[in-house]
Amino acid sequence: MPSTDVALQKKLAALKRHIERIEAVADFLARNPKIAERTTLRRMSTGTGLYFEEKGYIRPVATAPACLQLEKHIEDWDDEDSGSRIICGDVRHFSPEQLNDALKRIGVDLDKPDDDEGQDDDESA
Repeated sequence: MPSTDVALQKKLAALKRHIERIEAVADFLARNPKIAERTTLRRMSTGTGLYFEEKGYIRPVATAPACLQLEKHIEDWDDEDSGSRIICGDVRHFSPEQLNDALKRIGVDLDKPDDDEGQDDDESA
């Protein structure tokens, strides 16, 4: 049945994209362990990302390869231009200094301790 093959291929491709996005976040965390202390895992419309409590997100976007976009937290999406929340289109290959500079734009400084962020390691669903 050709329609079954098409449906199967679409589902397998979607799962592959999901895995690639999770691997991109995992690789990013492995290279930037200080981020783990400050974030929680959060399911987002584009896959599982990293959430800085009421400050911002690092979330996977695009496909092959998945980019990790840094966005500032916005309380009311209706009042804000969606493009204005994007701080950086891809932080995957930033040096520690570049990453910290970008994070400072959302109020996170990896060089300063902050006990209020990253308290819960569970993924919100």
